[in-house]
Amino acid sequence: MKIINRTMVYAAPERGMSAYEVSYYTRLDGLEKVRMRLLDISDDVPGPRELAFSKDNGRTWPEVVPVPQPREVEGGTLRNWPCCFFVDPVNGKLVELALEGLFPTNSSHWGAKSYYLKYSVSLDGGRTHAVDEEVIMPGYTHEHPMPGMWIGRNAFTNAAFPSMLRMPDGKLLAVISKTVHGPDGEFYNPGKGWFWTEIQVLHGIWKDDGRIEWHAGPIIALPPELACRGICEPALAMLPDGTVFTSMRACNGGHLDPESKLPGRKWQSISRDGGATFSFPKPWCYDDGQPFYSPDSISHFLRLASGRLLWIGNIMETNPVHGGPREQLYIVDVDEKTMRLVKSSRFLVADRKPEDQPTQLSNFSIHEDRETGDLVLYLPWFVLQEKDKWGADTWLYRIKVD
Repeated sequence: MKIINRTMVYAAPERGMSAYEVSYYTRLDGLEKVRMRLLDISDDVPGPRELAFSKDNGRTWPEVVPVPQPREVEGGTLRNWPCCFFVDPVNGKLVELALEGLFPTNSSHWGAKSYYLKYSVSLDGGRTHAVDEEVIMPGYTHEHPMPGMWIGRNAFTNAAFPSMLRMPDGKLLAVISKTVHGPDGEFYNPGKGWFWTEIQVLHGIWKDDGRIEWHAGPIIALPPELACRGICEPALAMLPDGTVFTSMRACNGGHLDPESKLPGRKWQSISRDGGATFSFPKPWCYDDGQPFYSPDSISHFLRLASGRLLWIGNIMETNPVHGGPREQLYIVDVDEKTMRLVKSSRFLVADRKPEDQPTQLSNFSIHEDRETGDLVLYLPWFVLQEKDKWGADTWLYRIKVD
């Protein structure tokens, strides 16, 4: 692989803010794309966003569509954060998942108890929504959308890309993180950190009216002795035989592991029955059988038009300390026979130089250009600007694939 160019595309207007940009194709074929820009006004607090549309593969963005903005309501500000974009490979409908919740103040702490999950379906490439409603299992309510979920006591949180698949039987399979409602009825947080998370698997069934009927599937979880804040931000990939596997993040350090003795890994779980069950998570490995170190950060899968499967994420040569840092971003081939990473294929996309300020290379998005076959990577470059306060501008990388 080779980096062709690197360009800043969206700069944060103020210190302490992070400017996210992502674009993706909205139809099964052709060059129509949507670009979303979103300002993270404080750490993980979604602010204003904008949608623009392109018919020429992103060369120009002449069409801007108004979208709902954060708005003041009783008790605070209602905020929305899109977290999944998926074009059904059979019917061509665009499905989006988004978190929405009430923030009394500008602290991401509120999202851990207030975020409920919404989905929308678009028939015109994302310009309008034929369906826009909450993910609620039949027989449940907004306050109690599915087993184990009580909005206000626990909440949905984000996933990675891609986090939705269409299974061979036509069912949609999605994964989303969630905080946990404990057996005592209180917010479950054994690690005593920011919060504790598990993975909720969702099964979606297309209905004749264009809606999706959602059902709660299995939970993927780790115990406190293996991860200090649980497991979160799942990404999905599917093999030709229908086997599904995930890449998930987990953290060491914190109150349970003050000296960061636990190994920091990416974790993998596998389903061979269409998502009805998933295996207990285990550390993900290279093709030589050795697990690799990885910070507490998001990762993505990307299936190329050639059939090649890539994984994109942060890798470290030494064990993370309190889950970090996120200073090197790699693209690596996945050996689909073993479901392991091909160590010799590692390509270093970006890294922090010794003279740089403390840096995090995370919360990125990536897709394959349908005209050139290049990889299009949107990478927010986070820099520590003040004590515990980060800000980021998004850079666009174009990468030639060997």
